[in-house]
Amino acid sequence: LEAAVFPMTTPPAAKDGSIERTPEIDAGMDALLAKPLSPSRLDEYLACPVSFFHKYVCGLRELDEVPEGDDYLGVGTMLHTVLERAFAPYVGQILHPGDITPERLEELFREELGKGRLLDSLPAQSRFMLEAAGPKRLRDFLQRQPEVTEVLQLEHEASAVFENGERRFTLSGTLDRLDRRPEGLVILDYKSGNTSKQPHASFWNDEELWRQMREWRPGQPDPLNALADSLPSIQLPCYLYLCAHDPRMTAFLRLSPLADAAWVQLAEKGEEISLLGEDAAEEERRTIIEERIPELLSFVLRHMDEAEIFAPRRSRRCERCPYRMHCS
Repeated sequence: LEAAVFPMTTPPAAKDGSIERTPEIDAGMDALLAKPLSPSRLDEYLACPVSFFHKYVCGLRELDEVPEGDDYLGVGTMLHTVLERAFAPYVGQILHPGDITPERLEELFREELGKGRLLDSLPAQSRFMLEAAGPKRLRDFLQRQPEVTEVLQLEHEASAVFENGERRFTLSGTLDRLDRRPEGLVILDYKSGNTSKQPHASFWNDEELWRQMREWRPGQPDPLNALADSLPSIQLPCYLYLCAHDPRMTAFLRLSPLADAAWVQLAEKGEEISLLGEDAAEEERRTIIEERIPELLSFVLRHMDEAEIFAPRRSRRCERCPYRMHCS
């Protein structure tokens, strides 16, 4: 880790790695929460508050190293660019099968691959695999697109204010794609890595967990870990909130109701993994989008704002955590 300048006293860590909220830490969190918060940052807090604290409040960073393996971020960025270029001519139009061809996607893939330094950063075997697998991933993705869809937006920077009591938070994130489909508006988030982050089947109807989140106050039994076990990622719910409350989305919401958000699994078969799913009834969708998701965000933001202790969440992520030396 690189040396970091702490704008506070050394945080008091308990034997289990927990961090007590001091006045200095509280000031650091206040400054952080006054800035726009992205869905990915909320995800990081949900995954482990202690890791979030070290990264964003203390400013600890990983030491820059020469990559010795696959550049997953670089591959993901390139695939995003390929798809953005492929769909850009059709924004505001109804897209039919055959409008975008596999040949066109492969052409764009080869162009983007030759532009940057991605190939130079990969081991030889990984380069060969990417050159062969990239076009196949894109073909698989194309085969799993809906028969008819209207592309409304690409790479839209959405933002919305979330009022939590007397506190106002600004949420901000990029929607990879917004479609209008028979069921309504669908947000798509392209993922080139792991997408096994769907909620537990009972999550939306787990009344005991929702009660605990509503009633939680500092010093009381904390349901944050139970939430993280049931909802491994808060990104798609956050995107739905952004779409529903961004004033710039009003015209689209007048056309169709907000229906769902989905990961697009670029790493494998290009399938869409929906947050709510096609079996969700209309009333259930409305309840989740209009009531459950604001409740969810209210709890997580209140926890970030008021928790007296930042406790580590033990998981397989700990093995790869750059801050694990700070936990006993």
